[in-house]
Formats: sequence, C-alpha cells, structure tokens
Amino acid sequence: IVDEAHNLLNDDASLSHLVRVGHAAPRLLLLSATPALGAPVALLHLLHVLDPNAYGADDLPKLMARLELGRDLGRVLLSLDEDAPPFLIKRSARDIAARLPHDLTVAELASRLETEEATSEALADLRIHLADTYRVHQRLIRARRQEASVYFRPRGVTEKGGRDHLRIEVDEDERWPEILVSLEDWRDKIRFESSDDNGVPPDVALALFQAIDAIGCDDRTTKFMGAPASLDSSLSAEAGDRTRVVVAADAVCATLQRLEKEVQRAPKIVAFATMVETADRFADELAGRGVEAHRLADGDDLETIYRTIFAFERATTPGVLICDRSGEEGLNLNFADGILHVDLPLSVSRMEQRIGRLDRFGRSKPLLRQRILLPSDDDLSPWQAWLEVLTDGFEIFERSTSDVQFILPQLETELACAYIERGGDGLRAMIAPIREKIATARRAADEQHALDSVALADDAGELALRIDDAEADEPSLQRDAEGWLVTALQLHRTTIRDDEVTYGWSQDTLMPKQPWAAESGTANSRRSTWRRTVATRRGATLLRPGSALIDTMERFMRWDDRGSAFATWRVDPRLSGSDISWTGFRFCFVVEPALENDTAVFRTLDTYGLVRRAQSFLPPWTQVLYRDLDGGDPPDDILEVLASPYHNGVRDQGGRDINLSSRPALLASVMPTALFARRCREARASAEDAIRCDPIYRANVEKATRTAQRDARRRARFDEHLKSNGAEAVVAAVQAPRVRLDSMGFFVLSRNPPARLA
Repeated sequence: IVDEAHNLLNDDASLSHLVRVGHAAPRLLLLSATPALGAPVALLHLLHVLDPNAYGADDLPKLMARLELGRDLGRVLLSLDEDAPPFLIKRSARDIAARLPHDLTVAELASRLETEEATSEALADLRIHLADTYRVHQRLIRARRQEASVYFRPRGVTEKGGRDHLRIEVDEDERWPEILVSLEDWRDKIRFESSDDNGVPPDVALALFQAIDAIGCDDRTTKFMGAPASLDSSLSAEAGDRTRVVVAADAVCATLQRLEKEVQRAPKIVAFATMVETADRFADELAGRGVEAHRLADGDDLETIYRTIFAFERATTPGVLICDRSGEEGLNLNFADGILHVDLPLSVSRMEQRIGRLDRFGRSKPLLRQRILLPSDDDLSPWQAWLEVLTDGFEIFERSTSDVQFILPQLETELACAYIERGGDGLRAMIAPIREKIATARRAADEQHALDSVALADDAGELALRIDDAEADEPSLQRDAEGWLVTALQLHRTTIRDDEVTYGWSQDTLMPKQPWAAESGTANSRRSTWRRTVATRRGATLLRPGSALIDTMERFMRWDDRGSAFATWRVDPRLSGSDISWTGFRFCFVVEPALENDTAVFRTLDTYGLVRRAQSFLPPWTQVLYRDLDGGDPPDDILEVLASPYHNGVRDQGGRDINLSSRPALLASVMPTALFARRCREARASAEDAIRCDPIYRANVEKATRTAQRDARRRARFDEHLKSNGAEAVVAAVQAPRVRLDSMGFFVLSRNPPARLA
C-alpha cells in the first residue's frame, strides 16, 4: 500500500523503486490525489506502476485519447438513465454507436434499445459495457468527496450573505498604512518597466504576488529585489505594542471562551502561521496568558507529532495547537473545533490544505469555525481583496476546492496578472470569472467521472448510508458482540484506555487457544476499538466484519456445534390445560450463496473474495420457523411463549425451562426415540421446502441472479478467462443458494411441570 504515491513521481530513483516494487507485488494499492484532468503525465506513471501491460511508460498519447473519449461518452451517459424519455435513450444510443463504429457490442445493444422490449436491461448492459471497455483502467477507482458526502460535514453555510462560521480580525501593526502605499508604488513601477503589448508577463506578475505573500506572512528571510526603498524602510520600522501575535492571542482567547459555553467541554483551536518564528512568538504569547498551547514544529519526528496531537486531543482544558507551514499537510485534526489563520497566504492550495486538516473524513462537528487575521482591511490592501476572492469566488469556507485543484495554478496566475494591472479592484473583478471557470471544471470532472460512476455504482451511495445507519449506535455493536465473545465464550477483555480494548484467553475461555488465538489476532494483544473515530485517530484495529476477530468469530461459530441442537420442556403459566399444550420444532436457517469450499474453517484469500462478491449480490439472511408435529404453524399465543429466551431456573410466576437433552427418559415419555429421529428429519426437510417456496426467498434469489448474471456478462466482455475470475461460480452460488440449518430445537410446552401432568 503506497499512500500519497504521486510524491514519488518527481524523483527518478523513487519512481524506479516504486515501479520495481509495484510490479513484483502480487497485490498493490496506490493512493493518490492525482486528477485525471490536469495531470496526465503523473497519472500515466501511476497507471504504468499499476499495470505495465496496459500502459507503457511512453503511452501518453494513448492515455490522452482514452481520457478524451471518456469525457465524450460521459457527457452522453450523464443524461442516459432509466428515467429518461424513450426517445432520448434511443437517440443517445445511436450517438454512442456512431461514436464507436467498430464496437459490435455497442451496435447490438443500441439495436436492442430501438425496440420496446427489455429496454431497462439493455440500457444497463450498455452503460456497464461502456464503463468496462472505455474507462481509463478497470482498477483505477476515482473516489470523489461528493459521492461520500455522508461522511463529511459542511464547512459552513451562508445565510443572507453572512457567514457566522467565519470571523475576521485585523492586524493592528502600525506599519501597514505605509507598507500599502509602498506596495502600490512597487506595482506601478513594475507595470511601467515590464509591460508590453500583452501587459505584464505572467512570471513577473507572479513574482510580485509571491513577494506580497511573503510580506503578509511575516517572512523576514526573503529579499525583495527591485522594491522601492520606502518598502524596506516601512518593514524595518517599529510595529507598536499591538503586534500580530497579540491580536491573534486576543482572538483565540475570545473564541475559546465562547466555544466553552457552546460545547460544554474543553474546546480545541488549531492555529496556522507560515513562519516558524511567528509560530514560536505566538506560542510564547499564549503561554504568558496561561493558555495551554501545544506546538508542532518543522523537523518533529512522527513519534513527537503523534504524541503532541494526542496530548492536545485528550487535554481537559481549552487548548491551542500551533502549526507552522510544515503542519499544513498530512495531519488529521478532525476532532478540533476551529481554525485561526495567523496569516492569510495568497494561495488557494495552502488555504485548502489548512482547512483540510480539520475538514476530514469522520468529522462530527456541525460547522467549521474559522478566524482570519487580516494584515489590513484597507481598500488598497491586496489581502482584503484576496479574502473576497476566497469567500465569494472560490467559496473555500463553505466547500472543498480539492476537486478543481488541476485548474488552481492557472487561476492563481490569472489573479496575479489581474492584481498587477488593477490592484485590489483587479482581484475583485476576477470573482465572477473564477466562479464560472470552477463550474466549468466541475462539469468536465463530472463527464470524466461518469464512466467510473457507472462501474462503481452498485447502489454504493445507499450502501454507505445503510452502513452509517448500522454503525450509528456503536455501543450496541460492542454490547451485542461481547455478549458472545466475553459472556458466552468468556474471552478476557482488558480496557487499555477509553474505547480501546484487547481480548485474550483465560482458563475459563470456552474456545480452544490453538489455532483461534493466532487466527483472531488476539495472540499479540492487539489494540482494538468498536468506534470508527478512535480507529482513524489512534491506529487501533476497528472491529467490524472483515477484521480478524470478527471473521474468526464467524468461522468458529460454524466449527463449534455446541447449542446447534437442543430439546426443552417449557413450563409457562400463560398456557392453558392440564396436559401438554404443544409439541413441535424451532428451526433457524441461514440462507446464503453456496460456493465450493466456502464453509471451510480456513479459507484462502481467493475464496474470501468470491464469498464477498457473491454476498454483495445475495446478502445472507436468517429465517426462523416454528412447526408442530403435523407441519403446521403454531397459533399466536403459542408463538408468544416460544419467543421467550431460554432460562435456567425458575421463572417469574413459576415458569421454568427443563433441558431434555440430559433427561432422555423424560423425552422418551413424550415421543419414542426411533419416532423422534424420524420426525426430526421429516420436519427439517419440510421446513427447508417451505423456505424455498416462500415468495420472499424466490424474489431475493431472482433479483440477485439477474444482478450476478449482468456482472458475469460485464466481466466476460473484458476477461476471456471467465472461470478464472470466478464469475460463473458466483452466479451458480447465487442462483442455487444454500439453506443451511444453523440450529434446531424441539419444544414441549405445558402449564404444569411434567411430574404434575394429568
């Protein structure tokens, strides 16, 4: 697994090493923010690492052609769905067939769509065929934030043009009025000296913009070549008592006090300052006021970084985490309440990186509060105009700009040129064009993503919501699972810290230590948690289906047959009569896809993969049936008695459960042993037949079979070795699922105990 893989592309040695290791690995996962649009060379390098047979190191023309074709097809697909009018579907199908004259499958599917029969199925097949055939690569998964919106919170909302989540503070440094005048003189000088028929060259405009950025960020190391002498003089003057860090400290203290009243706990603020010296002075100022300040500095090793973040998160008093520029990337601070920008970089990317430290997956805060320390809010101030561009043009304080990062360098160049020509008014004039260009870029990204969204659809959005709903009550997940792990199997639980546990064996554990300790991952006292937010922040293993402990528990339940068969005499005062009220069976069936070797205790990775794929089409479900000795359903009053859990001992009002497994003579008094065995077999077969004839069972299987067959056709179109990818096996497993008897019980019900029966 290679995270931030694009960072290895700029160095030949690193890239060569990545190619060598990637090609040798049997399984490879590359994670990167490289966009398909705007960075084709970087994307080609990653695709070459992923699949050298599909993309050679010099196949840029091939990739560009595939990207262009993908956009063309995506443009059509965005309007092509089952709800579209039939005439639009037919016209779009003809357009696609004309665009791909050599694709016989497209021609066949387009012809099918000309008829009224099977339109829905043919349309689905056409969409899937296009996605499978003309995506950039089958194993390139382009996940977008907007498709995972359920896992993100809004940064803020605008109400009547206002932004309650954003507050502006103004630096009270006494030098700013003279600095602004000097900057205007410098801008005029450059325009006069460097302008040609096409205006000031972009590189010159960018150089000035970067110099102004350095001034605004209090960068005292940069030498400003060509700047007027008045600028150097202004920068060297006394700042006065109300310096940047003093105003910033005032803002932090006020924010912490307000948040402490709102959130009813110790609030956390993250402060960003570009320069190390500024961050250090700010930390000293806060310390002098008694505010708990944590400092992340350039050069800190990973252990120090994690230790500092953990101390900041767990602090019981209001606190501030202060980061210099090195802290703008790679940190997960989604638990914090707000941001203070001690300076305002003239870079959209840097502002996005800062905000992105808190606006991350799993964030639970409803809004992201931000305060910005503006060098000056004067009309001449480039920072005031830049703030308006960020808020009204990029809308960066309400939504992420990561999806349009591929156009940001060009936009920032245009902004620099606009500033050098007209100053702050030039920046403000760019707000409307920026909004339009961002909208255009997002439409292009939608078109490019359309093929991917078809291939990755499979109700992914609904699935994410269902998972989120299922995880909403994480304590109940832990309580229910530990009812089996701790209470029943008697594994020993140790609490490491809040919400982190380990599970291990004790003398009382009812589960063999070999091989289950190693299989479950508990042999090495691995830290685990039931809370997703804890797992993402602290690196503990998240306990969910797919984790070693949960999968092992499921496999052990198949292996261990204790409790899978029982016989109970239930005495219950709710029953009537002086004799036996009811005798019959309780069956618990599991309906699941039936794959070869999938019931083995030790599965291969390939078997796991096929099982997961089959289960995605036909999720397993349990079905409980009660049958009397004649195969009939029990009445409602009997069902109510049967529904009560087993109770070892006397119940309230005199009821009790008697275990007949240890009383064979009592069981034989109800039914002779030979007859009992035959009745069990007959009842079990009858119950399974009832399930297979059930309309719900048939509907589930038919729907799953159609989906699995469609997936098999999709795989067959780009994989000649159909059997090797398991598609046929998956279809068969779904088409004829296993109805597995998980447990079976025999009940005798009476109002009176056996000894008192008439």
